Amino acid sequence: MKTIIIIIMLITLTTSLYSQSKAVFDILQETGDIELDRIARYSQNLHTMKRTQTELNRLRIALETVNKRDINELKQYLHREKIAVVFIYATYHFEKNLTKDAIIELLEKSTALSKEPNTIYKLTLLYKEKYEMAIEEDNIEDRMFYGYKIYENLVIYTDLLQVKRASFKNC
Repeated sequence: MKTIIIIIMLITLTTSLYSQSKAVFDILQETGDIELDRIARYSQNLHTMKRTQTELNRLRIALETVNKRDINELKQYLHREKIAVVFIYATYHFEKNLTKDAIIELLEKSTALSKEPNTIYKLTLLYKEKYEMAIEEDNIEDRMFYGYKIYENLVIYTDLLQVKRASFKNC
């Protein structure tokens, strides 16, 4: 009787460990672009990144490598969502060192690759700050430009939330 209980506990333990390891080690299909494949694999571990100098340097190198590429080339890449994660984490970790325009550029690239609601919302807030600055400066062109960008991003944001809400209702 004791051996049966021990065997059942071992089976339960191994299946739980296997299911957890499967989530951590997601296998990526090779695309032929070695640099982007390496960065896509690296982006899977960014959620566990510590703010050490070595880790920040790795993120900076990955960001520079991805920034060298044309956005249309990145859109054609098979794992573009994983590349978008590099832009998101770079804006989070380097926010103090970058200007608002550089942060907006990184977030625009991220939303071009992957429509993620939190990124779109943060981008909209940055456009709102630019819009308020244009009101203070009484710059009509900037007000129109940033007002349109706010409207455009809020439409995308609400559409994404409606799709997610509908998918939850269907479950």
